[in-house]
Amino acid sequence: MLNELDTALYDRLDGITVIDKDGNPQSVAIILKAPEEEFKLEEIPGISVGLVDIRYAPERQDWIRSETINLVDNTAVIKDMHKPYDIMFQIAVHSTYSEDDRSLQEQVLQKLPPRTYIDVGDESFYVFLTSPFVESDILGDRRIFRKIGTYLIAAELDPTEEREVKLVLERLATFSQL
Repeated sequence: MLNELDTALYDRLDGITVIDKDGNPQSVAIILKAPEEEFKLEEIPGISVGLVDIRYAPERQDWIRSETINLVDNTAVIKDMHKPYDIMFQIAVHSTYSEDDRSLQEQVLQKLPPRTYIDVGDESFYVFLTSPFVESDILGDRRIFRKIGTYLIAAELDPTEEREVKLVLERLATFSQL
């Protein structure tokens, strides 16, 4: 599901532009950061998107289970309905001009407002901006304006774990007679 989420974020941000020195719109590169690779933004201005953290969210767990009872074999198959997770992404805009910096932030916020949703396959997940875009400029041979915003995606991952348990029907019947 995380690969599909990467693709959905990429698709949502696609189409962001800045105005070049001749007054024409210039497409902005969007890079999905992979943790196992050295990150280097080849094109500036650009946008980078990276997974930061995945956390289990027990406060959103409803503890509903699906049960299939087989009275012939005296068994029940139990499956939890879903597992809620908070998936954290950081989106950073990189530019060499302050005009481009403001334009990129504005366009990202238009495409991913502080409270929105994102479609992944046939599901929709809520998306929240949890940390507004903060300055994290890079100083070197030339100054690179960099602003980073953190988004939380409230996802529910389908559990694949099922367990079969034996039912003790005689004891239940005896207990109910008490």
